[in-house]
Amino acid sequence: MQRGKLGPITAGLLAMILLPNSLWGLFLFLCCAGLILLASYLLKNSASSKVQSAEDLAFP
Repeated sequence: MQRGKLGPITAGLLAMILLPNSLWGLFLFLCCAGLILLASYLLKNSASSKVQSAEDLAFP
């Protein structure tokens, strides 16, 4: 559920790069979006690995 909400947040931060801003401001938005993408990637991988391990236990 959380990983589904992180996509629109990341898209909003990436869209803020288009706003006129100083170079460090653009870099800051890019870094924040990258960190959120990393967190959503880790959440997705942790959820999928738990599902696979549960399936392995159910069907020997």
